[in-house]
Amino acid sequence: ESYTRAYDKIVGLQELTELEEVIAYKLAQTEEKRLLIRKVWSQRLLGMAEYVTHWQKMLAIQSLVLTPEENIESWLKFVALCEKSSKPDLAMRTLMKLFTDGGLRDTDPKQLVKAQNVNLQVVEQFLEHVWQ
Repeated sequence: ESYTRAYDKIVGLQELTELEEVIAYKLAQTEEKRLLIRKVWSQRLLGMAEYVTHWQKMLAIQSLVLTPEENIESWLKFVALCEKSSKPDLAMRTLMKLFTDGGLRDTDPKQLVKAQNVNLQVVEQFLEHVWQ
C-alpha cells in the first residue's frame, strides 16, 4: 500500500511538471521546442502505470494546448486502457469525443462509411469497442 501512496504523490508532481511544460509550450517560439515537449509527454505517459485516473489527468493537462488530433495516439491508448480496466463507458465517451472533434455527430455504422474528416484509427477503435 505504501508504494501506491508514494506513486500517487509522484504522479501529482508529474502533473505539476506538465502544467509548467504547458506554459513552456505556449511560449515556445519554434515548432522544434513544441515537438520536444510533445515527445516528452508521450514518453512520460508510456512510462506511467496503467491507472485510468492518472492517464485521464495527464491527458486533461495536455489538452490545454493539444487538440485530440495532435495527440490521437495517446487518446487511443487511453481508450484501450479504459477497456482493459473494465471501464467501457469511459472508453465510449472518449471515442465519442474523438468522433465529434473529427466532425462526426452520429456513430451509426452507415454514417461512419460516409465520414470524411474522421481519423480511421478512431473508427477502427470504435468498431473494436462495439464488437466487444
